[in-house]
Amino acid sequence: MFRFTKEGRLQSLSLMYAFFLGLGVLFVDFILSNRLAIWFEAWFPAMSRAGKNALGILVPALLCGLMAWALFALLKKKRIVLLGYWIALVIALIVVIAMAIEYDAATAGALLPAFLGIFVAPAAAGAAVVTLLYVLWRRRNPDPIREEEQALAEKAEEEEQE
Repeated sequence: MFRFTKEGRLQSLSLMYAFFLGLGVLFVDFILSNRLAIWFEAWFPAMSRAGKNALGILVPALLCGLMAWALFALLKKKRIVLLGYWIALVIALIVVIAMAIEYDAATAGALLPAFLGIFVAPAAAGAAVVTLLYVLWRRRNPDPIREEEQALAEKAEEEEQE
């Protein structure tokens, strides 16, 4: 993934694609959480605030997991999807830590639960789904570069023994 040219530039743009996929995931998480919160207010007026908050966290997380599965199935470069979701999760966690450090207890107490539900929970669900899918996919499709390197190492070892 991180192969360099003779000039020292990255040969592959996978890391950049993964970063922008991660930003896109965070944007979609925000839109999903926002729209669903508005719809839950209209659809379930008699439900308690805690119930609506639980729905507002669980449903976007499940939808983000489904979106992760769909992206993993559609995109040819599986590492980009894996890295994109982990980058989204790391960005969300960095912001949570920065908010916890920067804000006083009252402000952090008001903002952190909403931020955790809007960004961290869906990104964590997506990262978990993609990680599981990637591990299963990798078991079925071994890395050709690693196989080639292993074959070269075995060949060199055989030559040394002779």
